[in-house]
Amino acid sequence: DVRCHIAYCVPNCLSCASLTTCYACGGGKILNPNTKICETTCPRGMYDGSTGVCLLCDPKCDSCTTTATTCDNCTDSGPY
Repeated sequence: DVRCHIAYCVPNCLSCASLTTCYACGGGKILNPNTKICETTCPRGMYDGSTGVCLLCDPKCDSCTTTATTCDNCTDSGPY
């Protein structure tokens, strides 16, 4: 883990390994652990667990909001 000068990191990144690999975000952004990029919202299949990092939704959820099991939409797989 490298503590970087703000000019070295991608925008809103507080700690990074390179220009494209972020480990912690600032400025109200959330880290997407798959891409290592700071984003405004988590991608589909992940949610903002108020940890600063997007967390995975439960496999039965296509998308979720406040917890892994609070599905906005369910996947087509089952049974449920």
